Amino acid sequence: MRDQFAVVNVLVGQTTDDQMLESTDEVKDLGILIDSSLKFNSHIDSIVAKAHLLASLIHKCFVSKHPALLTRAFKV
Repeated sequence: MRDQFAVVNVLVGQTTDDQMLESTDEVKDLGILIDSSLKFNSHIDSIVAKAHLLASLIHKCFVSKHPALLTRAFKV
């Protein structure tokens, strides 16, 4: 639990145990990336990159590149 408080302190530049915490541009808390301006752009970029990677891996598994078959494979 102490690590979560440290993350908040890094964002506001406070100290803990009389030691200055180093600042960081982004933190990951509860699986969500947040940058220093409290925007989620890096989190969204990370999710899109993972989705693209998984879609590419699925695409590689098919010998046939027929559009109708691939459309059925990627529908949820």
